Amino acid sequence: MLPVAQCINSRCQGLLRFCSSFTSSTESSSDASCWGTVLASFGDFAWRLTACWPRVLRIHSSSSIHFYTRLYRILEMDFESEPEMGNVPPWPFDTFTLSDGRSFQLADSVARSRCLDGCSLYTSRAILGSDGVVVKWCWSITRMHAVRIIETAVSSAKARGDLWIVDHLPHIIRYEERRVDHQDFGHEHGGSRTLQLLVEEELRPITELTDAEELGHAFLFFFFFWDVCSKGTQSAEAFQDPPSGLREFHPTMPGNMSVSNISLPVNSGGSVGFEPTAVTCTAAITAAGLIRLGLMAYPLEPGHAFLGIFKCYRWLYERCRLMHRNINLNNLMSRRVDGNVHGVLAGFDMAVVLEHSYKPHPENPLAFIACDLVEPSPLFPIDQYLYRFDLESLLYALVLITCHYEHGMLIPPEKQPFKCWHQVGSTDGDMYLEKIHLLTGGLGRWKPTPQFSSLFWLVGHLRESFKHGISAQDKFRYRKEVETGVVSEDGFDGDTLGGHVTFDSFEAVLRSKQPPSTPGRALASAEP
Repeated sequence: MLPVAQCINSRCQGLLRFCSSFTSSTESSSDASCWGTVLASFGDFAWRLTACWPRVLRIHSSSSIHFYTRLYRILEMDFESEPEMGNVPPWPFDTFTLSDGRSFQLADSVARSRCLDGCSLYTSRAILGSDGVVVKWCWSITRMHAVRIIETAVSSAKARGDLWIVDHLPHIIRYEERRVDHQDFGHEHGGSRTLQLLVEEELRPITELTDAEELGHAFLFFFFFWDVCSKGTQSAEAFQDPPSGLREFHPTMPGNMSVSNISLPVNSGGSVGFEPTAVTCTAAITAAGLIRLGLMAYPLEPGHAFLGIFKCYRWLYERCRLMHRNINLNNLMSRRVDGNVHGVLAGFDMAVVLEHSYKPHPENPLAFIACDLVEPSPLFPIDQYLYRFDLESLLYALVLITCHYEHGMLIPPEKQPFKCWHQVGSTDGDMYLEKIHLLTGGLGRWKPTPQFSSLFWLVGHLRESFKHGISAQDKFRYRKEVETGVVSEDGFDGDTLGGHVTFDSFEAVLRSKQPPSTPGRALASAEP
């Protein structure tokens, strides 16, 4: 299917899904309001279609420009001077031939981001045969590539006998490194470069999940995987804790429960079987950090579902010695197979092996960067990346999902309580104050969308961990300066904010009983 045709088909399918969601909406919604929203969505679709053709014709007419020269311009252009390029397809209808003889036809742009060491990563859609794929382009730099990070995770899974995790990693179709010299550039750019090209299946954003059950269950699914693998290489030992945790989550679990790809037989006595041959899992592991949320086939409480994601991250950190360092909504993906949603963690381009020395970096989108990295303190410099930074990024992702999304779409900007987080021109100082207020201030601005209100209590309780940790850190610094006259935090555990932000403290919150159903009352009760 041609790229434009596939774009039309994708938009139509999205519109049909959107219309279907309204047919099942509550009777309180007026017909006029429903149809008005549908027509608005269709109008947006029509606008995008009509706006696409001039760009297609204009860009395709410049096909005399060498392919690599155009790619160079896309990857090397100034992000601030041409921010709109993230929405412009650079080469519709161009065909690129891989070294194995297969060819794909390029379609529209997906995203453009800055990687480590200032290197740009460009992502575009393409058609390979009859399948839609995603192609990632970047110039080679001296660090561990995302493909090798995924291979490291797969090797670790094979060593533990957990082959099922592969179903929740990005499916790599082809990876190449191609030398590009000045002839390929049309003599416009001197020297030569190595182009890294990665072809993957196209995944769906996690923000398209449309209710708390899907979102929360996906979280549980992934953390469950993390915890399973963290137990060691013995499969029987690995499953000792998670099944009891699942039983704790839902005491009335039926005899043969199927949780997405996780099949946990329960005997007549009500306990879960732990035999390796009786346990089949397909959880999303990521070589570097967090996993894209998926859907579990049996309803569990959203709070305990979130526990699943946390455990997955913990396993990757403790067992694979990998840290993602780029947790944001763009890298939390999902794939649907046979009606089930599987979470997939994407975007390993900033992931690192902990044995290597990597200093903290501000390469994540500003809305997801931890406070200590948004505006580092000159008096208390941070010389290494900490796992609590990823936990903080995960908290911000949960905040934005629960407050900004409904029916798989962003709510209107005027209703977004944290819309300033995404505004172009926001300074580091502005964002630091916003996040400090979120972590330590009041709850007046917080308002979850109705479909995610049952998950929002988690935000309040997880936020408390950071609030108490930041308070403990400030008190220690002040006391140290008063007593010794020296500005220092020697003796304070800054890695975990005095023990308040740890894997164990997060798990304790996630395992606690859910507070009252009213989000406002639940969050207010968390205030001291």
